[in-house]
Amino acid sequence: MNNWTDEQKTILDASGNVLVYASAGSGKTSVMVKKIADDVINGIPVEDILVLSYTNASAADMRFKIVNALYESVKDASDKDADTIRKQLDSLPFTEIGTMDSFLGRLIKENFEFLGISPDASQMDEGEASEMKARAMSAVLKNEYAAARDDFLRVASHSSNIADDAPLSQTVYDIYEAISINPRPDEFKKLLLDSVTDNPDSLYGKVILDYYRELAEESLPFARRIKDEVNLSEAPRYAKSLDGAIDALEKISKISSVKEAETVVGLISDPGLTGHGKNKLSDEDKKLVKLVRDRAYAEVAKGLANGLFVDYDGYNVKDAREFMNVVLRLTEEFADEYGRLKLSENKLDFNDLSRYAVKLLSDEKRAESVGKKFSLVFVDEYQDINPLQEEILQRISRGNLFMVGDVKQSIYAFRNADSKIFTDKKSLFEQDESDGQALPMTRNFRSDRELLRFFDRVFSAVMSTARGGCDYKKESLFLKDDFSDDFGGKAAFMVCENVRTDEERETKGVYSVKNHVSALSGEEKNGYAEGLAIAAKIKELIGSRYVKKDGSPLLYSDIAILFKKRKSGAEGLLKALENAGIPFISDGFSESAGKKFVKELTCLMKAVDNVYDDVAFTGYLLSYFGKMNETDLQTLISDAPRGYVYDAVKIKSEEHSVLGEKCLNAVNFLNEARNRASNLNAEGFLKEVIGITGFDAYAMAGGNGADDYRAVRDFADAAADVGDGGVAEFIAYLKNKPDERSKNVPDGGGNAVRVMTVHASKGLQFPVVFAARCDAVARNSEASSDIVFDRALGAGVKLFNEETRTKMPSLAYTAITLDKKRRASDENIRLFYVALTRAENRIYLTGTVKGDLNGKTDFPTPIIASSSFADLMFYAAASDDALKRTVTPCEPVRVELSADTPVVLFGTGDENIVKSIKKVTEFSYPFSKSSSVGRKYTVTEINREQDEFTADVFTPSLWPEDDNRKKGIAYHTVMENVDYSFTTVSEIDEMILSLEQKGILTPDEAAAVDARDILGCISHPVMREGVKGKYVREKSFMLTLSATEVGGDPSDDVLVQGTPDVVFFGKENVICDFKYSGLPDDKLAQKYKNQLKLYKLAVEKAYNVKIDRLLLYSFKSGRFVEVSP
Repeated sequence: MNNWTDEQKTILDASGNVLVYASAGSGKTSVMVKKIADDVINGIPVEDILVLSYTNASAADMRFKIVNALYESVKDASDKDADTIRKQLDSLPFTEIGTMDSFLGRLIKENFEFLGISPDASQMDEGEASEMKARAMSAVLKNEYAAARDDFLRVASHSSNIADDAPLSQTVYDIYEAISINPRPDEFKKLLLDSVTDNPDSLYGKVILDYYRELAEESLPFARRIKDEVNLSEAPRYAKSLDGAIDALEKISKISSVKEAETVVGLISDPGLTGHGKNKLSDEDKKLVKLVRDRAYAEVAKGLANGLFVDYDGYNVKDAREFMNVVLRLTEEFADEYGRLKLSENKLDFNDLSRYAVKLLSDEKRAESVGKKFSLVFVDEYQDINPLQEEILQRISRGNLFMVGDVKQSIYAFRNADSKIFTDKKSLFEQDESDGQALPMTRNFRSDRELLRFFDRVFSAVMSTARGGCDYKKESLFLKDDFSDDFGGKAAFMVCENVRTDEERETKGVYSVKNHVSALSGEEKNGYAEGLAIAAKIKELIGSRYVKKDGSPLLYSDIAILFKKRKSGAEGLLKALENAGIPFISDGFSESAGKKFVKELTCLMKAVDNVYDDVAFTGYLLSYFGKMNETDLQTLISDAPRGYVYDAVKIKSEEHSVLGEKCLNAVNFLNEARNRASNLNAEGFLKEVIGITGFDAYAMAGGNGADDYRAVRDFADAAADVGDGGVAEFIAYLKNKPDERSKNVPDGGGNAVRVMTVHASKGLQFPVVFAARCDAVARNSEASSDIVFDRALGAGVKLFNEETRTKMPSLAYTAITLDKKRRASDENIRLFYVALTRAENRIYLTGTVKGDLNGKTDFPTPIIASSSFADLMFYAAASDDALKRTVTPCEPVRVELSADTPVVLFGTGDENIVKSIKKVTEFSYPFSKSSSVGRKYTVTEINREQDEFTADVFTPSLWPEDDNRKKGIAYHTVMENVDYSFTTVSEIDEMILSLEQKGILTPDEAAAVDARDILGCISHPVMREGVKGKYVREKSFMLTLSATEVGGDPSDDVLVQGTPDVVFFGKENVICDFKYSGLPDDKLAQKYKNQLKLYKLAVEKAYNVKIDRLLLYSFKSGRFVEVSP
């Protein structure tokens, strides 16, 4: 780049501490390279420059570009200057250009004696570190349980699952991680203890108040617009309801203190839609009014009241302090044990690099010595720095930091990146230039002008200092003098209709025969429909000379499809591309067919090669070959926490117990496999093991049928690549082999669409970009947890009432949950920015809409609560008519995959597949009684096979009668989401409205549910008694059972899979299943007796308890029906 902009020239001339806040496509790497080259030419030796980049690839690219820049400068230099530059080029290989990790690793190795560590210590990868942490945690918990201290036992009983201590362990891991990257850990520990409060005037009360106030603020403009645009003159009840909702939002948006909030909330009441008189209003406008009403009362006002003003009577807040003290003690014990293991095994983990570096640089003389080595320190991607790395930079720099970054592209919070460091530094420099200069670089050299207009309008609507960390309209517009609404047809939001079927919804959470046959879940079917729309658009564009700036034909390799997350209907979308003949390459992107089975084979080979590879050996034990489950593994690790897993298995194999027998079988099988491997090459070994064990038939029975089988076959064939090499050679080969899925790609051809995540696309650009599955929402793994944690706010717990055996979120728990939601929204905005700005010439957003499309653009989800790209695009479209015009509904696509013709899914004409099918269907099994017993069952299938009443009908686990199916679907959806503590019909009505608003229920389904029926169920003495103890809802299981338990031979095993609606553990252990059926009670019990008995068997095995009662609740009769166990 020869023609530097004014912004770039200012940056190149700057000295001292400099922070460049750049935008996408602005040439920040080019400017940094130019700056480094100029400094070298002006006399600073390259060895005196430190350049830190985020990845090894970017560091290598930086080094290459610096070499080229210096070579170019030689051409225009005098002979004397040219000689100087050539000498600097000769020294360039010794220049510190790399990642922060590589720099810190070298620093630590040079000072190992001072730090008291071995010079030979090796850094663990993520898998090794996780395994070692698990061993350390197991030892800590084992010691605590042995000590049986009262405080620990109370905390463990309140915060752990019935089956394990995973929630408590995860909290310890999170706190340990936070302390590891915190330069002031003692302050952080104090914060954790301060998080125990029930005072709404605390920091936590402010967080809650701010969240709901801002939620109201972002809802108000659209609510007012609905009032202005909807004619309510002939609908007085709706007019009154809308006015009341707007008044509530206005009052809450102006609240400035907790005391004021208490007054305002007390005055707000929902007028409802009751009353007399005519109400002439279209269904569409009724829905809009209901959306505003639901937002104002059920979400904002009620959320604020329930979050801030909690009646803690019966809930001991002191218990929360005890919890924090115990957790901190566990964290210290874990840190000691983990540190001991690392020391004894001569290992370091990722955070050790920063931690040891801070320890080293805390010595002033050593910090000064390191700092003197570098005249200039350049840091790329500064927005992704973490607190400990920032501390290191401050200790080695001497007013010579040149930092480049873009807070709008800070998307690595999950790697501990803290974008606030960037924004705080920028604010500091803007307030006092003596500390440094904050300089902008916003001109985009990548994208067409029409796209830049589109980007500017979208992010002006959704990104601000409070939302995403950047005042986009003030400081980051690409086109400051052009806010035109002419996008030239180069940008569109292609919205597909939701195609999820009733059959899939009715068996939610339960293994379904229909889903098994179709091999596409509801989400995958939506992805498939979306994929067909993308394929059609690609075919329309391909070959065109009117897309790229240079006028050359558009190739498949010019196109990228980006996903926010991997598991978001990607398989369905890729299947659609494949069927449409679109060539694509996916670099280890999707959970592709066969991956599970290939992983099991890989673990077996690694265990054969080295039984002391704990990660691989553990995978082997949990595989088809090892036949163990996670409970078995936890027992083994608990019994021998400090040794190798293999040694624990060997010891246990000598015991006369069920687990001892499993261990003996696992050891014997592995020994046999090792003998085979010693006499065969890798290909021969794999094919022999697969054939002898029936592994190919096992793969064929997987969810993807023939695709799984082909993956296993291809994996075995790939072993031929190492010729006569054995298992060890094939393992080494796999390490260097890229994990890549490609379809329809010609041999040797790179002309294929690239499929990747948004994270993987950062730093790349493509003429055409599809941001796919924009409606995808990351599942919140903490949604049902009793513990939440945050590095800035500490930890929050649910308080426990000993008398009622119920739990309630503490003030800190609510505040942290809401703040996590807010920060997830910020990250979502920045990911959206990265996704869109990869495009040079065309950008297409695609997604699936649930519910009314007009509702999305008339009353959108507020930015603070947004969780998907679609939420942001709909908000922007609702704010800007020009953007609203880019929302384009796709033609509906009906995805039909018949359950009656499963052979289609296995393909045709493949002799090996036919043989494998015959192997499954014609093999003469030694145990004749089990020859008709499948390898994998759902309880529904077994119930059908053992009950003549349902022998010829596919029966979902709920509401079997066709005439009641739609109501049954709606009732079960409500039961999945209802809070068992609800005591009024109005609470349930509000929840049903919320489910309708979110698209979980259709309007018809919401209308079909009578809240009185739901209340009747959850108010029944059985339910009220059950919730006093521990209980699990919709908990899926898959267990290995003797075939006798499904009518087979005692020498055989089968897999059984299912999901009870709710299991109560207390004075009586009870399984309850909810049914919407017109059958009399006795026939209902007869119909589902086998299903309930298998639930009983599975739960007893999974939780090691005795089930006392089996109950069915009939919504038709309003009674619980006893089923004899």
